[in-house]
Amino acid sequence: MLRGQFGTPERAEYDTVAPRQRRRWLLARLAAKDAVRRLMWDGGAGPIFPAELEIRHAHDRGPASGLLTVVGRHGRQVPDLRIAVGVAGVTAVAIARPADRPAPGIAITEYRAGSDRSIAEELALAAAMSTVDPVVSEAPARVLATEGSLWAVRVPEGSGPGRTRQVRTAVLDQAEGLDGGPWLVAWT
Repeated sequence: MLRGQFGTPERAEYDTVAPRQRRRWLLARLAAKDAVRRLMWDGGAGPIFPAELEIRHAHDRGPASGLLTVVGRHGRQVPDLRIAVGVAGVTAVAIARPADRPAPGIAITEYRAGSDRSIAEELALAAAMSTVDPVVSEAPARVLATEGSLWAVRVPEGSGPGRTRQVRTAVLDQAEGLDGGPWLVAWT
């Protein structure tokens, strides 16, 4: 499977991943590639094979942020994108966005009917905080307001007052192609 989905640099990186983390690494990279392919298809690109995309840590944010980027392989031209990935169990979700827009954030957890609001709030905070470089700020995010599935979350920004990010939440059922679940997903 690795050869059809990943190029030589990614397979080399996979070999350095601890055995217990390999499934998570694979899920994250496959979800990231799917998010990039979807964004490019929506922009009019033709067929894109997963091995034509190499997923890397965003060089401007560092691996601590969890933010990824993509480069083209085998002559494939790829726009400058930032990708956020959320993994829970054997399910991964990802969102890709042009690098000149606010960094994406995404989080996922298994959802149980009747779960209290704090689960959704915690996930909204996690999605918003995934857009912040942890090296720059350790200050917590906080919810300013909520209306239905839309959250306004203040995230720290250096030593300043921070900025407000909109976070959406949704419950995704098994029928939507996800294993397990249903899943609660939050994204910026």
